[in-house]
Amino acid sequence: MWSFITSMAALIVALTAPLLGAIADAGGRRKPWLAFTVLLGAPCMCLLWFATPGMTGGLWVIVVALVGGYLFFEYSAIFCNAMLPNVAPPGRIGFLSGAGLAVANLFGMILFGFFLFAWSWNPEPLFGLDPSRYAR
Repeated sequence: MWSFITSMAALIVALTAPLLGAIADAGGRRKPWLAFTVLLGAPCMCLLWFATPGMTGGLWVIVVALVGGYLFFEYSAIFCNAMLPNVAPPGRIGFLSGAGLAVANLFGMILFGFFLFAWSWNPEPLFGLDPSRYAR
């Protein structure tokens, strides 16, 4: 089911990204588009909090949240990358893009480490969460 959902989301991105890329490349204001994608994508990610193993009721909400989160994340990357020529000289665009990815991956690893120490490896998880509710 997971692969089907992500495949469908990727297909939607493949069909719609060229249109958004053309909008981004045409110029104009890109930050409102970027803000719009973040404002729609963040609630989708927050809805994933309610996903639990084996859930059956309300599964459609989780599917919509997954697809929406995937779409709006990819759409935000389109508008973010379209701003690169405005913030870096032509010879440094690749470096700036790569540095941005590297910093994002670093923070992702830090966040994953926090998750491990706060919940997975902690005998008394933070915020009173019950790990057995979310594990099989």
